Amino acid sequence: MCNASHMSPSITLLGTGGPRPDVARGATSLLIEAGDDAILIDAGRGVVRQLAALDVALARIDPVLITHHHYDHIGELHDVILSSWLMGRTRPLRLFGAGNAAHRRDTGPSGLRQGH
Repeated sequence: MCNASHMSPSITLLGTGGPRPDVARGATSLLIEAGDDAILIDAGRGVVRQLAALDVALARIDPVLITHHHYDHIGELHDVILSSWLMGRTRPLRLFGAGNAAHRRDTGPSGLRQGH
């Protein structure tokens, strides 16, 4: 049986800044957590640092949803992918979104070496 209190979702704004560098705000990113699930929406500048500051295991992030391809939404996408492997990810990170994001679903080390 499912524990309803364990499934209550939380939303954390990890960055609300725009494309200009801002020491007070990271670029666009938010985290949705429900139970053991951790969904990252966008991966703007500063997202990996914010996740580390909140003690969110990078290997737990899955999937990443990209709303669009402006760099303030994808600036640290590669860092999310690579750092999550360094921090213990054992399965490919699912990546969904606009444009060619769907073609980058195999984000394991072999997918990166092949240039997907």
